[in-house]
Amino acid sequence: MKGFDSAADDDPGADRPRRRLEKSRLYQEKDMSVDAVLSRKYSELRLGFIPLAMEGYWKSKPELKQKSIDFARVLEKYLTQFGCVYSMGLVDSTNKAEECCLYLKQEDVDVIIVVEITFSLSGIIIPGLLKSGRPLIVWNTQKDATLAEDLSLNDFYINHGLSGVPCLTNVLVRNKAQFTLISGHLSDRKVDEEFNLSMQAISALKGLWGSRVGIIGHPYSGMLDFSYDATSLMSQFGVNTVHLSENEIVNAFKNVSDKEIASLAEIIQKQYTISRDFKDDEFNRSLRLACALETVVKDKQLDAVANYCQALFTHPEIGVVPCLGTSLLMQKGVQFSCEGDVPSAVACMVLRHFTEKTTFSEMWSNDFKSDEVMMGHCGQQNLALFAENPESVMIRPHPWWEGCCGRGASLEMKMPPGEITIVNLSPIFEGKWRLTFTEAEIVDKLPRPFGAPNFTVRFQKPLAEFLNDWTHAGPSHHIAVAYGKWGKYLLRFAEFAELDCLEV
Repeated sequence: MKGFDSAADDDPGADRPRRRLEKSRLYQEKDMSVDAVLSRKYSELRLGFIPLAMEGYWKSKPELKQKSIDFARVLEKYLTQFGCVYSMGLVDSTNKAEECCLYLKQEDVDVIIVVEITFSLSGIIIPGLLKSGRPLIVWNTQKDATLAEDLSLNDFYINHGLSGVPCLTNVLVRNKAQFTLISGHLSDRKVDEEFNLSMQAISALKGLWGSRVGIIGHPYSGMLDFSYDATSLMSQFGVNTVHLSENEIVNAFKNVSDKEIASLAEIIQKQYTISRDFKDDEFNRSLRLACALETVVKDKQLDAVANYCQALFTHPEIGVVPCLGTSLLMQKGVQFSCEGDVPSAVACMVLRHFTEKTTFSEMWSNDFKSDEVMMGHCGQQNLALFAENPESVMIRPHPWWEGCCGRGASLEMKMPPGEITIVNLSPIFEGKWRLTFTEAEIVDKLPRPFGAPNFTVRFQKPLAEFLNDWTHAGPSHHIAVAYGKWGKYLLRFAEFAELDCLEV
């Protein structure tokens, strides 16, 4: 960006070499609060900043221009804590607006932040904003947090940008342009929180763009609830679908060396308990398949995989379930959904941006008496959830899927109790997508003893009421689950992604 020289008192948009403002101290402090941890994740965001003013003021009030420049400097420096700021200084004329919008487009900014420094005319900047194709934040703020009783006319001019905000937002609304409004003074902690939310949501959206989700096999035949249009997924989120044939997995499976298998076996045996119930070579096949899946994920540069495991355990050369391999890859950050469910894999990717403690599941069975639900899905689980207590994980033969060469490895464990967020992402009508979520808690209970991961969840309302509200929202039967309360982040993410969003 065009930086501020300490000795310069002219317009920050004057012709000087462009540079990025330095990061704020937020990135240098060893603060391990949630907001600080999250802020590091979006430290590379590119923020376009447009401070609006009106050139017509400068002739009659030349001193106001310098006040406006100084205020713009303060706001730019504030914004550096959220990423790298790009600006051309005060935008106070049509020519400057055209130049600014072209500059921000060339710099490929991730978000545009607009502030009314003084009152300005919406016609100056609206054409460029409508064509920007970038998330837009309108920051309704002013120079002073409070107004002095003896407020001068010049100070009034730099504290009445509020008049210009509806002049701008009215036209945005009439053009159906999506924008987020943040109101408040930069000294207000709530403003920090709002920008934290916004930048984290934009970072999550940016993280999806260009990502790759593999499909092993095909979506489960007849499960129409998570069917989707790959073109719609790409246009909405920038997520590419990569189809993987069974032969690609089989070839990788054949090429795994005995040394790789032995190395992985040693690692697993040191961390987890392994059942003695495995028959013949089925556990070694699970290890070989785990190595093969990791090879394919790396070769194809996949961020997530929607896995139809029947294509693997019914294949005569593989013949076991892939649950061990998918669990190990989830631990490394690659998200896995089952039964070829791509939208749920993307939902896991969204949550994974906020926390590593993310997994795939579904609601299995109701306990109406205790207002609780049992959740689980097949034999995989994100092993990152058990980093602090790996001894609680038992690796045992899958309880129900019988393959050509045995059942293969499944996981059994007790999920840690705690607050969680449950998310479903589904296409709905007219090419739109809906994000449905709820915040709940995992209850401190032992799992049901049938050999597959399962856990008990209680919601914030009576179970029957929750089930009515959740089901009426139209989610598919698969869900993404993450530890922590991420509802406010999801709401902001949906706002920037222009998703239909329902909190249950």
